[in-house]
Amino acid sequence: MDIMQQLMDVDKKAREQERMELIQRFYNEGVSITTIANATNMCEEDISYIVSN
Repeated sequence: MDIMQQLMDVDKKAREQERMELIQRFYNEGVSITTIANATNMCEEDISYIVSN
């Protein structure tokens, strides 16, 4: 694997982690799972899994 691919993988993982943290933060602020799912184009089951872990 070349260095460019490694950098792209690290960037992708960082963005995924940031997205999960933002979802958790919005949920903790009282935003509903349905609203978060609609805003992120994720299903409610995935959002529920993220906020429960």
